[in-house]
Amino acid sequence: EAADAVPYYRDYELNSYIFMGEGIEKIIGYRPSEVTPDLWNEITKELIPLGETEGLSPEEAQARSRTGKIKAWKSDVRVRARNGEERWLTDSAVELFENEEISHASIGILQDITGRKKTEANLRQREAILDAVAASAELLFKTPDWKTEINDMLERVGKSINASHAYLFVNEKLESGELINSMLFEWTAPGYPADIGDPTYTNAPLKEIDLEVWYRMMIQGFPYIGDVKHSTPAEMEFLFERGMKALLDVPIFIDGGWWGTIGFDDMANEREWTGAEIDALKVAANVLGAAIQRQIADAALQNELNQRKKLIEELEAKNSELEQFTYTVSHDLKSPLVTINGFLGYLEQDALSGNTDRLK
Repeated sequence: EAADAVPYYRDYELNSYIFMGEGIEKIIGYRPSEVTPDLWNEITKELIPLGETEGLSPEEAQARSRTGKIKAWKSDVRVRARNGEERWLTDSAVELFENEEISHASIGILQDITGRKKTEANLRQREAILDAVAASAELLFKTPDWKTEINDMLERVGKSINASHAYLFVNEKLESGELINSMLFEWTAPGYPADIGDPTYTNAPLKEIDLEVWYRMMIQGFPYIGDVKHSTPAEMEFLFERGMKALLDVPIFIDGGWWGTIGFDDMANEREWTGAEIDALKVAANVLGAAIQRQIADAALQNELNQRKKLIEELEAKNSELEQFTYTVSHDLKSPLVTINGFLGYLEQDALSGNTDRLK
């Protein structure tokens, strides 16, 4: 018997486990003598038939196995352990027959697969978050103005991690040199009040005495992970005072400077942020930063192009004025020159004819 595998023998007629391996206590906290079919039914929260019975309801799967249509069967079972923790087990069993139409007992093995299930859940969540980020990135890089799509991004990512709020703060530097930030965009899950417009989150100082560690993490480009695993009791007390049981903020950098913060909170559960959530949200911050930086560059380029166009139009106007001036000067000078040329012709004739009086 391995540490995570427990053999058992169940008698249906006696409605009891004749034998249950000692390892069951390590998995769910109940001693073998305490595990009865009634207790098992009570703590079972979900049963998923596998193998030949995959896709069937638990009742139909059990009926097929006990009537001999399926001699062996397998299922994943989610149970509540004695300490309230949820555990996942795989139940692999064969039915025992003695010329009856219905089995009288079963013998099998329960194996703890909680770790595998958590890994699978984390992978599914990572995929869901990355799908949300990818969809948002596509919209952000297509639109000429990121502000028109940021609410959609916050909603997509917020829903994928089951957050209470998803928000975007933008930094600003005052003339005094002090850095402040304001919440400009927010998505709120149903049932939770919106914080946008709240004075607490408008023109707020970036460096707060009670949460200086947040400032240090942000300015260095690292996410701030506010939960019971990563934060001190004092930090958690600060979050609790603001109604948050968990907080995850990721800085957004543009041109090497801290531009703003994208963040998420949970007001319902004292959760521990997973590596999948943290990594995916760092990707979201990078995508948003890249989109904003690209649009800033596009705006600067467009402004330069507009300035060039304006200069070209001014040059064309000046050239047109110069051409008109040249035409006017040419026209105004031509008439007296013709007159002068005419008189010179008369002078030439008089000189040739010797008409001195007329010449004078």
